[in-house]
Amino acid sequence: MKNIEINVKEIVDYIEMNCYNRDTIGLHHPSMHQDLILNNRLTEIDYINGAVVRKGKKYGVPTPYCAFLTSLIHCKEQILKAH
Repeated sequence: MKNIEINVKEIVDYIEMNCYNRDTIGLHHPSMHQDLILNNRLTEIDYINGAVVRKGKKYGVPTPYCAFLTSLIHCKEQILKAH
């Protein structure tokens, strides 16, 4: 397997500039926020980060951050009794 180097600063800068910049996208709530916080519904975390975790397991690639985030969202769903 080939190692992949990730420039974290470059990724964070891109996300801050393009994903969380109200000047470029306006006021927006991500779909998981809309589902869980605004409408008390279960999120699509299993289809997004959960899918990454499953593929990682299938191909022997550790995905600890995606696994942790998936678990956190499931905890929040349980705490809020989302349905």
